[in-house]
Amino acid sequence: MIIAAHIEQNKGSTSLLLKYISSIAVEQACVQFILFCEAPEATGPLPANCKTAPLKPSPKNSLLLHYWLNYTLPSLLKKYKANLFISENNTCSLRTTLPQLMLVKQYFTATASGNKVRYTRYLKKYFFSFASKAARICTTNPVLGEELGSRYPVLKDKISNIYHGLAEGYGPIDAPQQADILNDHTNGSYFFVCECNATNSTQMVTVLKAFSIFKKRLKSSLQLVLINKGNHNPIPDFHLYKHRKEVQVLTGTTQQDEAKIVAAAYAAIEISSSQMENDWGLQCMQCDIPLITIESKLARQLYYDAATYTEPDEKILADKLMLLYKDENYRSMQIGKGKSVAAPYTWQHCSQLLWQSILQCCND
Repeated sequence: MIIAAHIEQNKGSTSLLLKYISSIAVEQACVQFILFCEAPEATGPLPANCKTAPLKPSPKNSLLLHYWLNYTLPSLLKKYKANLFISENNTCSLRTTLPQLMLVKQYFTATASGNKVRYTRYLKKYFFSFASKAARICTTNPVLGEELGSRYPVLKDKISNIYHGLAEGYGPIDAPQQADILNDHTNGSYFFVCECNATNSTQMVTVLKAFSIFKKRLKSSLQLVLINKGNHNPIPDFHLYKHRKEVQVLTGTTQQDEAKIVAAAYAAIEISSSQMENDWGLQCMQCDIPLITIESKLARQLYYDAATYTEPDEKILADKLMLLYKDENYRSMQIGKGKSVAAPYTWQHCSQLLWQSILQCCND
C-alpha cells in the first residue's frame, strides 16, 4: 500500500499528521508513505518507509492552494501510484477518484492547524465540499467530532474521533519526587496549581480571592502556584495581596519542569474555557491530579464527570477548593475518573485509531 499525505509545517508547532504517520510507519513497515511538504528538510528523521516530496509551487495564497489540490495533486497521486491521500488542513482534492481521508484538528469555522489568515475564507467556503468528497473524516478530539456531526448530519457516518497525543513528560510522580518539588517551590507545603496565560490573566483576581476565602475558612498551610506563561504581570497590585507569601508565581519554566510541578500539585485550577484548547486540563488528569474547571458545554463534552465544575465566581470556586481538600474519597474518585478520560490521548493509541480509519477508506 502507498499512502500520500499533505503535511502542514507551521513555525513553532509540529505537524500532528507527521506524528501519527511516523508512529504508523514503524508498525506497518510494508506500507510506503509519500509526504508532500514545503520544507522536506524540516521534517527531521523519518522511518525508512517514509519519503518526502517538495510541495511546488508553494501555496502562498488560497488560489495556489486550490490549484495544487485540484490540478497538481491528482497528477502526483498517479505518479506515485498512491492508494490513499490524507490531508490535515481541512482540505481534499475535488478532482481525483482516489479515496481521501481528512484529518480535522481545529474548528472548521477557523483556520485549521495554524493556517495563514489568507486561507480562512477559502477553507470556510469549501469545507463542506471537501468533507463530502472525503471517504473518512478523523477529528482529534470528541468535542470537534460532535460539533461537525451536529452541524452537518449528512457527514455523521464518516466521522470518527482518533484523539491526539499529549505533550511528553506529563505523568504521575512518586512521593520522593513530590517532596523535592514541594521543598523547591513551597517550603514543603502542598499547593493548588493554576496556569496563567494571555487568555485567562483577567481571571487571576478571581483565583486569588477564592484562595483568600479558602485560607480564611481553613487555617491550612496549602499554597497557590501560578505558572505564568505570558510575558506580562498576571496580577496587578500583587504587593497588596494579603496572602502573597503563600502564592508563588513561576515564570520561564520549561515544559519538563512544569510537568513535574503539575504532578506534585494537590489539585489544578483551569479558570478559562479557552484553556481547553492547549490540553492543560488533560495533562493534569494524566498526572493523576484532580481538575477544577469552569462549567460549560465544551468542558462537559471534553471531561465528562471527571472534572469538578465551578463558575467564574470566587465564592463558588472557594467551595470547590474546600470540597477537594476536605473530602479525600471524592478527590480520589475524581483522580480515577480523570485517568480514564486522559487515557486515550497517547500517540500509540491515536495512531492505531488512524490506521483503522485508513483501512476502512481502502476497503470501502
